[in-house]
Amino acid sequence: MENKGALYTVVMDSVSKIIKSKLKSKTGYSAADEEGDSLWLLGSLEDIMINFEEVKPKILAIDDQMERIMRLKQGESTNEDFLKQVVKELKMYEKHGGDFLWGNTQDTEVDKCVTNAKIRYSVVNDNADGTPGVIPADQVKEQTAIAKKALKEEIVAMALLKRADRKRYGNL
Repeated sequence: MENKGALYTVVMDSVSKIIKSKLKSKTGYSAADEEGDSLWLLGSLEDIMINFEEVKPKILAIDDQMERIMRLKQGESTNEDFLKQVVKELKMYEKHGGDFLWGNTQDTEVDKCVTNAKIRYSVVNDNADGTPGVIPADQVKEQTAIAKKALKEEIVAMALLKRADRKRYGNL
């Protein structure tokens, strides 16, 4: 715990006066400063560095972040740099409450995957009396997480391909 407090102090001493004033205006500053919360500090610095403005209403800030994502273009960036940029912007969006391109269709797809997992489980794990086995709640949760992760990866892949350099990857 002392190391986290020391990290907080070192980082705070290293930032400019302008950044300190922006940090002091953020929600949760007083508690974080009192506790020496280095995780809060690093997360807040990340927000400041990418211009995620918490001084705006939350909905407007999330909308601005979505707009930044939608306007991304690969241009001359390498594939690796472009991927890092997209992932960074998406993480920031989700960190503040967004769920990128997630809707009823994806919820339905997750439900189908979980239902199929339940069916597979019940067939493989019949009870001694012949009744179907019931999948444990922790496995349902795990299957839901797996399905959601796979769909999110598909969404990110499509977003990347759509924003990739047309000259190099137009055929994809």
